[in-house]
Amino acid sequence: MDSEDRVTIETPEHVVFDYELAGLGSRIIAALVDIMVVLLILLGLFLITLLFSSGIQGFGPWAVAFSAVAAFLTFWGYPIFFEILWKGQTPGKRSLKMRVIQEGGYSLTPQVVIVRNLMRLVDFLPAGYCLGLLVMMVNKRYKRIGDLVAGTIVIRDRSSSAALPQRRKFTAIPEGLEEKVADLRRAGVHRLDGNQVQLIRNFMERRASLHADARLRLADQLAMTVSEQLQIPPERGERFLLCVLAAHAQDDAGDAGGTVRP
Repeated sequence: MDSEDRVTIETPEHVVFDYELAGLGSRIIAALVDIMVVLLILLGLFLITLLFSSGIQGFGPWAVAFSAVAAFLTFWGYPIFFEILWKGQTPGKRSLKMRVIQEGGYSLTPQVVIVRNLMRLVDFLPAGYCLGLLVMMVNKRYKRIGDLVAGTIVIRDRSSSAALPQRRKFTAIPEGLEEKVADLRRAGVHRLDGNQVQLIRNFMERRASLHADARLRLADQLAMTVSEQLQIPPERGERFLLCVLAAHAQDDAGDAGGTVRP
């Protein structure tokens, strides 16, 4: 269910998230910031090329070719690089605390990022992003064509900050719950879908930005879903989710090291 500036998403695991959509004005400002960054990069490449072409005889044609290739890679590679590296954010989106996610509530995959940004060629038709803006204006979720094709939305990310914190891995076993982690490994935690594990990790990373009631409800929903899939007695709460992530990480480490799961 969507309201004017909010969207409610129910994941395949029946976990409900409520997001604030990034508005048309915010997205335009973020795009302008990104354009300025790209222009600065291109200016730097141009000056470097000019410096080398003037100092090396016969380098002129190579300089033109280098500039063309560098400009192409910068224009198309800039959003793809940052949205993969920063999990749905470019410098422009980060500055306005916005993030791209999949419609199912999951983080972006490299494949989705590439598809979304390759469609910018269509968004620019007939010129200067006109078609993309028109589609965003008539779509209640402010989607451009790339979002429609890739199945993504742009949301307000209240947990974002100007810094670039490293993503927490949640591999440590909670104190006193070593046996619980071992039980989860024996129950087959490795069989959980990768998207579900990522959903739990996303929740744990952003739980501090949630209202207390919503945080408790979501933690219980995620825990109950895991309990049902592993066919173990019902569990609740964030400590159980930490155990799930730790057990899953241990299984991954075991696979990498060639050991057998217990």
